[in-house]
Amino acid sequence: MFSVNDDPIEMKPDPKKFKIVREHKRKDILFSVHMDQKSNSIFCGSSDSKIHLLNARDEKPQSKALEGGHTSYVSGIAQAGPHLVSGAWDKKLIWWNAKEGMVVKKIDAHDKWIRAVSASPDGKWIASTSDDMIVKLWNAASQELVKDLKGHAVTTPTDFPSMLFTARFSPDSKYLASADKIGDVIIWDLESKKELVRLKAPELYTWDDRQRFHSIGGARSVCFSPDGTKLAVSGVGKIGNVDGLGGKARISVFDWKNKKKLIEFQSGQQGLVNHLEFSHDGKWVLGGGGNQQKGFFIFLDLEAEKPKAIHEVQAPMHVHEFAFSEDQLSLQAVGHQKVLYCELKAPAPPAEKKT
Repeated sequence: MFSVNDDPIEMKPDPKKFKIVREHKRKDILFSVHMDQKSNSIFCGSSDSKIHLLNARDEKPQSKALEGGHTSYVSGIAQAGPHLVSGAWDKKLIWWNAKEGMVVKKIDAHDKWIRAVSASPDGKWIASTSDDMIVKLWNAASQELVKDLKGHAVTTPTDFPSMLFTARFSPDSKYLASADKIGDVIIWDLESKKELVRLKAPELYTWDDRQRFHSIGGARSVCFSPDGTKLAVSGVGKIGNVDGLGGKARISVFDWKNKKKLIEFQSGQQGLVNHLEFSHDGKWVLGGGGNQQKGFFIFLDLEAEKPKAIHEVQAPMHVHEFAFSEDQLSLQAVGHQKVLYCELKAPAPPAEKKT
């Protein structure tokens, strides 16, 4: 908020005002990000096996590495209370003292690559997903395993190993959604620790049975709406050449409790939608992603009669993940050899004067 002649002007996030303000080059690939809301600094999981702390708002950001942790790509970062929790392709979960940047506990968590790490909004749970096709639920405070959530198929319908890409908690911390390579999405009830609902998004999966005998795609991100009633699922549509990412970016939105698909959106953008976030008012959802050549941001309108984008913006790299500031007036995105600072600020309409 700022003022002119002592009259305050309130700012609000506006997708149509979205712009990339700063672009910072890097030598590594950044797969995951978590923002500290007090400082607006971000923790980034890197291909160099380290976690880097920086602030992309700065003109020349200084990057500090957290040492003594992983030995492979850091694919997931979340925070619960005083602890930062990271997962990597070395199959380990690490609890860090977020303030000091020191390792608190290191766990051999999975039998295969860890794909994602998520923390529940109430700070009680940590969820990790892996290509062993198990969602593991952890006590965030004690670092103890609470439950192996098993339900995703270990192999694809053509008997190749599957992958388990993501898991996210509902805003009330009562549910957890996880999604895999063939487009199966499971919503788990965290009180019973059992599968509650299963959704299908097979349009996100491509199997080439003629040239390469290879599959690609999958549900890469899931996200609950602020009121918890909707679930957005994203990835890429059918691909003609499975050696690339030449399919159309896709986002679907479900009334998950009733297993009803509300929106099925296909963009003109090419590549995977790797990450999703809803606006605080639930009027739009933002997807970020890309392919080997370029990236994108897609703001999907959730109030339109027919599926449409409010705004689509090209990004200078394949976007892997992004994190909003608390007011959603800005975000920081990470990906292939770049970090971005972006803004979506617009003055709120003036309040009606009372007569």
